[in-house]
Amino acid sequence: MKYRINYRKVGGAVYISHLDIQRAFQRAFRRAALELEYTEGYNPHEKLSYSPPLPLFVSSDDEYIDLELSGAETAQEVYGKLTGQLPRGLILNGVRKLLITEKPLSKTFVWADYEITARVANPAEAAERINEFVLGAQEIITTKKTKSQKEARVDIRPLLCEFEAAEEQGLLVIRSFLSMANEMLLNPFTFIKAIEENVPLEGGYYIEKIHKLKAYL
Repeated sequence: MKYRINYRKVGGAVYISHLDIQRAFQRAFRRAALELEYTEGYNPHEKLSYSPPLPLFVSSDDEYIDLELSGAETAQEVYGKLTGQLPRGLILNGVRKLLITEKPLSKTFVWADYEITARVANPAEAAERINEFVLGAQEIITTKKTKSQKEARVDIRPLLCEFEAAEEQGLLVIRSFLSMANEMLLNPFTFIKAIEENVPLEGGYYIEKIHKLKAYL
């Protein structure tokens, strides 16, 4: 039986790498006595798939894991067994069974809604300049790492939408949808770097928080 887990990564968990997140869930599955299915072949491994890696120091309200179990537990039973098994900062939102017709996670994600909070010298003026640049730009060129870890100059303008910068309670707050599509994933740090390169501010940007509000599947 296949299931989809939805969880949050907050608090101290922002300092946990993607690999350590995987290990934390694998330990939780064992402690919860959930019997995972394994692939066949010479090197069998657990049938698990995860949301695209979330960078260190980034929090999220909307992360996912797909898993396949040999048993036939209800989604509520899986949720109950996992409750209390995860380290602090990894919080279950829910568990549901997957339909046969649903796509795997690797082919599911389209956009992620991010909120970025920064301290700058003049947040109202900074927001106005950033909005003018991003909303008026035909292209936004910056350096982005490829899958082979090589750096390339790319146009990230098609990889973002629903953009808005504003001053809120003395801080600069940037909201934007960033692409999560396969082969077109836009790292929020790459996005921030592009803003800093194209809209330099006196005193620079001090990033306080990067938070994923929602992933759109």
